[in-house]
Amino acid sequence: MVTQEKRFIASVSILLLLLLALAPTFSGRGVTNYANAQSCPASQTLRLTTFPLPASFNMLTSTTLSGYIMAALLQNTVYPYVTFANGSLDWNSSITNWVSHNSNYTVWLFHVTPGLQWSNGQPVTSQDILNTYSLTYALNSSYDLVGAASEVQSMQAVNSSTAQFVLNQTDAHFAERISLMIFENVQPASAIAQGPAANLFNQNVTDGPYYIAQPYVSGSSQVVLERNPDYKPLPGACELIVNFVESSSQLSEFLTSGSTDIAGPVDPSSVTADLNNPSIHLIDEKGVNIMTMQYNVTSYPYNMTAFRQALAYSVNQSQILSQALSGYGVLGYSAEGDVSPTAGPLYSANIPQYSFNQSQALSLLQSIGITKGTNGVLQYKNGTAVSLSLITDSDQTFDVIAAGIVQDNLQQLGFQISTQVLSGQTITGDFPGNVNDIQHALVLYTSIGGAFFQNAWTDAQPGYHVYLLSYGVGGNYWEYPPSVNDEYNSNLTAIDNTANPAQEKTYIDSIQALNAEYLPVVTLAYPDELWAYNTQHWTGWPSRYLYVGSWLNDTALAALKPVSTATSTSTTSGSTALSYSAAVLIGASAAAIVAVAAFGLTARYRRPRGPLSR
Repeated sequence: MVTQEKRFIASVSILLLLLLALAPTFSGRGVTNYANAQSCPASQTLRLTTFPLPASFNMLTSTTLSGYIMAALLQNTVYPYVTFANGSLDWNSSITNWVSHNSNYTVWLFHVTPGLQWSNGQPVTSQDILNTYSLTYALNSSYDLVGAASEVQSMQAVNSSTAQFVLNQTDAHFAERISLMIFENVQPASAIAQGPAANLFNQNVTDGPYYIAQPYVSGSSQVVLERNPDYKPLPGACELIVNFVESSSQLSEFLTSGSTDIAGPVDPSSVTADLNNPSIHLIDEKGVNIMTMQYNVTSYPYNMTAFRQALAYSVNQSQILSQALSGYGVLGYSAEGDVSPTAGPLYSANIPQYSFNQSQALSLLQSIGITKGTNGVLQYKNGTAVSLSLITDSDQTFDVIAAGIVQDNLQQLGFQISTQVLSGQTITGDFPGNVNDIQHALVLYTSIGGAFFQNAWTDAQPGYHVYLLSYGVGGNYWEYPPSVNDEYNSNLTAIDNTANPAQEKTYIDSIQALNAEYLPVVTLAYPDELWAYNTQHWTGWPSRYLYVGSWLNDTALAALKPVSTATSTSTTSGSTALSYSAAVLIGASAAAIVAVAAFGLTARYRRPRGPLSR
């Protein structure tokens, strides 16, 4: 095993060094010459506004929503996203047109879509996949969030279009594990050369619909993107201007003033006023986000199950839904298993459910020795007041409002609460060093696009891999006590070992039951995903699927047409967002099929040959 590992590392290192040595010789569009910007009239310039100010365009280092949006907009993933409608795959989001595996999921092949090019005119190849998932880039131990490196025994290019990964264990979801769903997109040589810590603000080689025209300057409120001439279908906008604001509350001003064509995710409190403008329309994806209170499950008093359950009973979620979310969301009372009720068959209602019941909360607290003193303040057995620190992010106005409601509810019960509002980036940065003892605080945060509720494997993952603002601080514990965490890990391993939907359903039901009873987090609500667009300048807007799980729908953006040149100004149906052109729906080549046969692989994941109907 040691010899194999050394050979693996050596082969990857040699391949990487050879590629990087060749990188400076590449020529063509968008490599280093930012001066050759396209001339784009204002009528063909699309304007998008989101929040907050980005810290990085690199998924390995980004901690902000805007950074995730930019990363997904510029580069595609190695395996397609799952859509919210029915769990189907959108192959237009992927650089591959098929992904295959052997019978026990230990050998995987990823086949690059024929004819796919980077924006500099260079072909996308299997080597790009191998370079991205090398030990010096995404699988570097400092950035390997999903633990993929420990599974990879070897990897190689079967040919210029097919990358092979040989695993040392069964993983039926390896393709999802390394994809942009929760990890990384495939990067060009120019990004790999900068290393995994790079912010990629100069990302002018892309395979998405646009590339960066001029390097983004940290702290700036805008970045200009130029149309990628090799993207199919060719985007209707020759230029995309992305504006960044500090908070969701600022998006409404851009919309109502007409200074943006699309904005999001918009603040629920502004929707009614925004829609008073007849040109502004809303895309509302129901219950696809998640608002939680997180804590360190190994730290007293959060390490007591009864204490966590008391927290769930203590908070008036209906008040959060009406006041913080303006009704745009789904209550978390019956879905503390961390799978939204809008997830269809993967959601289980057969789990412990909670309602706003402070009497029940007090009873649970008394069972663990926490009682009210004569002054009405909750206290431990030694008479010390129960004082909690509550932190939320300033990026999303509804989180600040929700935190105020939580503070009031807990104070009514008798807790002493101190609150603090910080930027999401600051919260994430403070966690590793436990700045101001943040690892022992309650953190309230809404993940926008972080969850993929239609996918059983992502639903099964610990929240700090998928939707929480910070990484886990309880060691290897997602559930607590340890015996429950062992039961959780057993179900997680079982899902890793199967892609059978019926079996996945069994295991995800068990995980939901554990989550709901032992509450690794308290889910307060499943907010809607809200994006607003203005029809004054652009037409062809989709009715759904503009933004799906950290993915700004490239195909939907490319389909937009200037009103001045469009043959129709009617709003299109939701199917437009995920339609496929003949150019990107070609099947596997004969050589690739031969390669599959040679390895005895099953072509289980394949790009559909016709339009995906809704």
